[in-house]
Amino acid sequence: MKMPDEGIQNLKKDKLDANIIIPIISDNPNITNYPGFGNSFYYKAGTRVCIHLGIKVDSTEWEFVFHLPEGCRPYGLVQKTLCGSSLLKSTGVQLSQNGDIYVQTDTNYACGDFEFDAFN
Repeated sequence: MKMPDEGIQNLKKDKLDANIIIPIISDNPNITNYPGFGNSFYYKAGTRVCIHLGIKVDSTEWEFVFHLPEGCRPYGLVQKTLCGSSLLKSTGVQLSQNGDIYVQTDTNYACGDFEFDAFN
């Protein structure tokens, strides 16, 4: 099992600067970062934007998570299925062209990574 610092070291080794990792902190009271799933962050390398969500969701409705800045937004709608605390329940994420990230889960947790290209 890798310790969190090892992951950062691997990014440096692979010539990705660890300083490019930007934490995602939601101002939605129903969304909190969950350390057990690695919290939430994003980074951009070239045209590729990588997002990791590790959150606790105190709702079963679609909830707003975060708004990505210009230059890190997809060309079109991105929809993904993520893991939750149960593989038998659904957990989904939507990222719109304007940078809004929404999540819906029946398990109160969402964890996963997704990538897309963002062209300026």
